[in-house]
Amino acid sequence: MNRVTLIGNIVKDPEIRIAGSTTVCNATLVTNERYKDKTGKQVDTPSFHNLTVFGKQAEVFSQYVTKGMKLAVEGSIKYDVWEKEGVKQYRTSITVNTFEFLSRASESNDKPVQQPRQQPTRKEANYEADIPW
Repeated sequence: MNRVTLIGNIVKDPEIRIAGSTTVCNATLVTNERYKDKTGKQVDTPSFHNLTVFGKQAEVFSQYVTKGMKLAVEGSIKYDVWEKEGVKQYRTSITVNTFEFLSRASESNDKPVQQPRQQPTRKEANYEADIPW
């Protein structure tokens, strides 16, 4: 079973794009691991997680999720490997299946709640202009 659940804050506003006929949204979630070191001092260690959301859910995610929001996400871990200029590159990401808002952006960083962002439009050919009647 490949399943992960994370609770953290969005690092920056999500980025949305169209890949073929699929909407893809990318974002970064930061989580903190808290522990005490040998001296008893509390230490916070941040971990940054790349999130990928697909389809209609990506549109909703990009429209309502903003920097600073606290979210719970559930999904699966994906490992990508490719070669660039003869050097292997690695990227780990979370393919998001579900997400839940745990705060508004304003609760996390004292900014006013933003209105939903406008969705990118798909550029489609205007075939009606080619019809002679």
